[in-house]
Amino acid sequence: VSSKTGEVLPELRATLAGLARAVPPKAADRLPRLPIDRVFTVKGFGTVVTGTVLSGAIGTDEAVSLLPSLPGPFRVRGLQAHGQPVSRIAAGSRAAVNLAGVEACAVLRGRVLTRHGEVPSTRMLDVELSLLAAASLPLGRRTKLLLHLGTAQVPATVALLDQGELRPGENALAQLRLGEPVAALPNQRFILRGSRPL
Repeated sequence: VSSKTGEVLPELRATLAGLARAVPPKAADRLPRLPIDRVFTVKGFGTVVTGTVLSGAIGTDEAVSLLPSLPGPFRVRGLQAHGQPVSRIAAGSRAAVNLAGVEACAVLRGRVLTRHGEVPSTRMLDVELSLLAAASLPLGRRTKLLLHLGTAQVPATVALLDQGELRPGENALAQLRLGEPVAALPNQRFILRGSRPL
């Protein structure tokens, strides 16, 4: 394509739009989960959190929690999806949530907005690990790494359950013992990386 002349741009746009239409919608009947990536205050409205809704749906006036540290309940005062006011946000939406009952300074990036009382916080996760084939070393029986889950970054000790080491390209069952609690759902994907926070 050419950004100068516009040559082939219409075909590129049409192809991308076709691919987007072919993506199946995410199920809105699952537990709602919005990992928070930004928090700020809007004068006259109060605390606003933003993120991408990964599962489920949330509507205005619902009671929500900001896990793991703020169980609430907090009331959803207003919602925006892709910059437009809406009464409900669902999986796949980029959203801003205006909350009543919580100060912006109390909310940190990495928290998860979910419906009140539906998701517990935990310091331990049972997981299936896949070590990338490109990894230079095997993973030992007990290794300290960083867990990246949604927008959270948490120190973790990885304890392999049924083998002495995990070699590159292999899978294993493990338990993650976390330095601080997280809110996680079954089958949620995560990344483990080096042991020093960025």
